[in-house]
Amino acid sequence: MKSKIAIKSIVLAMLILLSILQIEKLWFENSSSHGFFTYIPQKQKEVLALQELILEPEYIAVYQAKNKGEYFMLDSAGILFNAVLKDGGKLIRRLPQMQTTAYQYLDLFEKPHILCQFAVPITSRIIEQIAQKNSSSALAIKSMVIVPADLEESYFRLLFFNEDLTQMLGFAISKSEMQDENEVFAQYISNQAMVGDNLLLSSKQQELPGFVGEVLLPSQNQNYILPQEWSQELAFIDSGSAGEKIDKDKLAEYLFAYVKNPNILWNILEEERVRYGDSSVLLEYNSRGRLRYQFIQALPEESENLPAGEALTRALDFLKKDSLLSNQEIRLADYSHTNNQHHFYFNYYFRGHPLVWGKDFAENYQMEYPMEVVVEKEKVVLYQRILLQSDYLLQQGSRFKVNYQEALNQFYQKQHRDKVKSLYLGYFVEQNQIQLGWVVETEKEQFLYPLHSEVARNELE
Repeated sequence: MKSKIAIKSIVLAMLILLSILQIEKLWFENSSSHGFFTYIPQKQKEVLALQELILEPEYIAVYQAKNKGEYFMLDSAGILFNAVLKDGGKLIRRLPQMQTTAYQYLDLFEKPHILCQFAVPITSRIIEQIAQKNSSSALAIKSMVIVPADLEESYFRLLFFNEDLTQMLGFAISKSEMQDENEVFAQYISNQAMVGDNLLLSSKQQELPGFVGEVLLPSQNQNYILPQEWSQELAFIDSGSAGEKIDKDKLAEYLFAYVKNPNILWNILEEERVRYGDSSVLLEYNSRGRLRYQFIQALPEESENLPAGEALTRALDFLKKDSLLSNQEIRLADYSHTNNQHHFYFNYYFRGHPLVWGKDFAENYQMEYPMEVVVEKEKVVLYQRILLQSDYLLQQGSRFKVNYQEALNQFYQKQHRDKVKSLYLGYFVEQNQIQLGWVVETEKEQFLYPLHSEVARNELE
């Protein structure tokens, strides 16, 4: 049993690394795990500039230009997703050979292209530094677009846009100088089948009012089959006639992976909280399902402060210790840097749809996100997350057609004046249950509209 858990954990870590670290290891064709960041002085400027670029993209979508505005969302665990990351990174390496160019976003709908939306905004100065161009005013870049040259064009383009698409940073290079890359990306686009529940429509191409930037909306003619509801059960909590109690035996087996020598752990076992520790690590788990790992030993003074990219590598290596992650989809949601510490925040997903960590969760658990990893110098000094067991608890879902217009109507009926920056299906808490519904996001807040089962049935009629 332990070997199976270990294998699952390793596989999960490998999938995460493929989707994120490809950019470090493959974009620059580096075969060592950390050597690029440490041992190649001539690349130091590019490394410092690249450090924010290696964060996982929010999504990658393919546009074939057959039907205007139709995108196909790539599966983040799929082969093509990782291939685009790998070969897209090689394009970044070619930026110094490219010339700057101007381009309008709406012109993209005449050309096949690949759209990469970043999970965390990237400053344009980093991109310019990689390209060895003079820095202009800093833009918060949210998306990258790869535009292969067709038979009638002479230039291959790599474009970067800010969130509302009003400003951009563009690069172009002669197709003859990028012959192989041009053919590869053209094939990625032309060979992708635009089918299934990943077909989305561009709000920008439709010129829908009330939207900011590019919002990819579900196509009207597709069906979803998704679980309607989660039960909010927590790992290592047993519910019985005497109330909820922590299963200390199962918990101890899980926590031992986080320490060097389980045999020298001290412990304090309470009704609602269990604590373990040794000379360098403090572990805590409470009856609300919150795990907290803290490295309490003083860090060596000679330890270096890592760039964000290397810190993320250390964080992902650390996650291999968490055997329960093999049952949990996670994606990077945010990043911050304070007091020489790198903070990486993750959201939970199921079948590609996020668990919206709204006010109910934040207040209940006192956590802004369900999962956080903090790296200081060369060490993970804090790891905390809520151990929800979603895979065992999801109930049978209903088959339904999309009808996000109803959610938008409710949004506008309440005279919300802020523009919509995102609209998607997600899971969120309502009446102490985690339910499926539409999430409408503005710059200021989220609005949640449950998809009740009776509505789902009516949508099929």
